[in-house]
Amino acid sequence: MRGKTLLVHALLIAISLVIVLPMIWMVLGSLKTIQEFLSKPPLWIPPRPAWENYAEVLKAAPFGLFFRNSLIVAIVVVTSQLLTAALAGYALAWIDIPGRNFIFGLILATMMIPAHATAVPSFLILRRLGWIDSLQALMVPFLAQGFAIFLMRQAFLVIPLELVESAKLDGAGHFRILFSIMLPLAKPTAMTVVVLSAVATWNNYFWPLIFTTSIQYRTLPLGLAMFRSQEGMAQWNLLMAASMIVVTPMMLLFLLGQRYFIEGIAKTGLKG
Repeated sequence: MRGKTLLVHALLIAISLVIVLPMIWMVLGSLKTIQEFLSKPPLWIPPRPAWENYAEVLKAAPFGLFFRNSLIVAIVVVTSQLLTAALAGYALAWIDIPGRNFIFGLILATMMIPAHATAVPSFLILRRLGWIDSLQALMVPFLAQGFAIFLMRQAFLVIPLELVESAKLDGAGHFRILFSIMLPLAKPTAMTVVVLSAVATWNNYFWPLIFTTSIQYRTLPLGLAMFRSQEGMAQWNLLMAASMIVVTPMMLLFLLGQRYFIEGIAKTGLKG
């Protein structure tokens, strides 16, 4: 049994290294000169961190503008998805409305449709609204999300009925119950929704590529692709620095919400 445990741990460590090493190489590579980056044998730790790489990247492309666009889109989408998921999840879990299970089934069905399949009708609708090449095109189609509603509904279902009944006896309405009882108890799941929504929105490449045409409304993933095409394949150290600018906010968000994220996934059962 001990040998089996050691084998499993060794396998997990090996898999972790395979996943982590590219990230470590990117971090260290962003602090190297191009000569150090291309040196043979490979130089892992640079003798002097080249922090000027980041300044050069910010001068070469408007990453400040891309960062602002990504931040605005992420904040609006994440806030809206959390709010709509909480409201819909509570209604589907605790309010006896006609056709509740059928509505929930339709919401689950939306999760089976790839986002790419809705690109053409979405483009036609947004063009009719005059929102092509705008931040609205990057935000409005994602203000509600079926998976977020599913997670919040499942989290609300496991909350004891006694708490809800006690609140109703004290005269609390649905909104008071939701925001004073349900959401605080479902905090891990809410944080899971925030992390998943933020990462998906921040890393979205396909949608901004299709629905924006000017640099003014481009987001970080497109900015990184544009920077790569400008710099070519020669400036790998600058490309690593640009990549760090893109991924660092989501890395920090996941590290801050990791405890809630894991707990939310673990506690979100399949009741109901």
